[in-house]
Amino acid sequence: FSQPHRPSTAHDMPDDFRIGLTFIQPLTMSPASQGDANTDSIGRQTGLASAQWTRWLLFVVVIMFNLPLWSFLPAIVDYFVQRQCDALGKPCDSAKVSGAAALWQNYAFIIPCNISNSLTALALGTLSDRFGRRPLLLLCVVTQCAGSLGSLLVVLFRLDLWWFAPGFIVNGLGGASWVMVVLVLASVGDTAVDDSERAKLFSGVMGLYYISSAAGPLIGGEITAHCGRLFQGNCAWCHGDNLQAVFAIFFITNVLVVLLVALGFHETASDTMLRENQARAATAAVTTGWFRLNFVQPTFKPMILVGRSRWLALLTGVYSLCYVGMADRSSLLTLYSKKHPFDMDDDQVGWFLSSLGLARAVAVFAVLPLLLRSIPLLWCARLGMLFAAVFTGCIGLARNTQSLYIMATLSGLDAVWDTSLRVLFSSAGSAIGAGDGEVLGVIGFLQVFLGSVAPICFQTIYAATVTWCPPFSFYLISALTTVSLVLSMGMQQHEAKNSDSEQSETRPLLSDIQ
Repeated sequence: FSQPHRPSTAHDMPDDFRIGLTFIQPLTMSPASQGDANTDSIGRQTGLASAQWTRWLLFVVVIMFNLPLWSFLPAIVDYFVQRQCDALGKPCDSAKVSGAAALWQNYAFIIPCNISNSLTALALGTLSDRFGRRPLLLLCVVTQCAGSLGSLLVVLFRLDLWWFAPGFIVNGLGGASWVMVVLVLASVGDTAVDDSERAKLFSGVMGLYYISSAAGPLIGGEITAHCGRLFQGNCAWCHGDNLQAVFAIFFITNVLVVLLVALGFHETASDTMLRENQARAATAAVTTGWFRLNFVQPTFKPMILVGRSRWLALLTGVYSLCYVGMADRSSLLTLYSKKHPFDMDDDQVGWFLSSLGLARAVAVFAVLPLLLRSIPLLWCARLGMLFAAVFTGCIGLARNTQSLYIMATLSGLDAVWDTSLRVLFSSAGSAIGAGDGEVLGVIGFLQVFLGSVAPICFQTIYAATVTWCPPFSFYLISALTTVSLVLSMGMQQHEAKNSDSEQSETRPLLSDIQ
């Protein structure tokens, strides 16, 4: 202590003094202070254990929710084909049956679910910042359960195909799988202490999602082939042929997910944030109607937020351009792989698409964590875009089945940019005081909207160009991803150039985000 500089904190003290302080401090504390310290320590340990439990439970929920879903999606397409084959009296592989099944898939499944989902995706994410993650996640899994029950009843009782629509409308209003992933990411993000831990948790969630997308169709195919029919004989329960078990498993697992969330999941959003948002809502309720307060404002608030924050606007533009290609690559690969010189059969196509999902899982489980050890998160996103642009373009250069497998699998590295941009969205929201549900809800809405529009656009382009340039659609996807990469390269320069003039607008700088 006779030195000119007296240590100001324990970290500035010499090692021997700091070690001695650790032993002396408990002896010199009053009983009351000692009790408070012990209580704080126990509280921290309890909080850590609770966070670990919540994370593992959410990982289990992701698997139980998505694995049966990805088994169900090919099964419902097969069911539409079977019904149209019976109705038209033509072979199931005929073009007329395939076209009619595609129309019914759009009218009874995709359009009812996606339209209702696009109306609520933004609002549900925002409302989770006001009411908490648990009520909204419970709503999401309950409506998914209702949709799966409606589908099972149509198959078992051979109802008219239009009866699929009500169940999927209810499913879409509750958020479906897109909002479910948003709510899970927001929940695990609530338990993270910094961006590095948030990136690891997001990688775990998205990795499990991609594993489910790879394994689900294969498991569903095995169930359909070996034990698909639940009821035999001439009875009211004997329809749906070999698809009954897949539909039943989809419903049963959704019931289990509802019980798991209702009984095991505890709220992760901070009490301070919930109280503040509820207080604002209570103040606004004096002059605002219920519908406007709970639907109109939560829907448009994220849009206004994106418009006011340059960072979020750029991230939204970059994510949209990248996701346009990611949303339809699987369906384009299905069509492309059946052409000469590849000529894959259905089993080969199934394994082919599963390898793409598995590559995406490896990208977020292994590649992204390795990149994060040496480069910032924004550069991880840029490298992911570069991988996606290069290998998607190389798909058009493939001349045999083996090279197509390799290029398509390597294009699965696009999951690196997907997960990285999600973390950047979350960080950007935190920097400007917005909740994870509100900001990540923008991604959910983009997935719903672009996931509906992009397949129609790219399949139309593919049909128009397949005679003179079959891989043209893949070149176009590669070009769009390259444009998004160029935009992301200008993000840091753009922020640095205008930071002085925009500090008064409280917009986050790049250093704040990273």
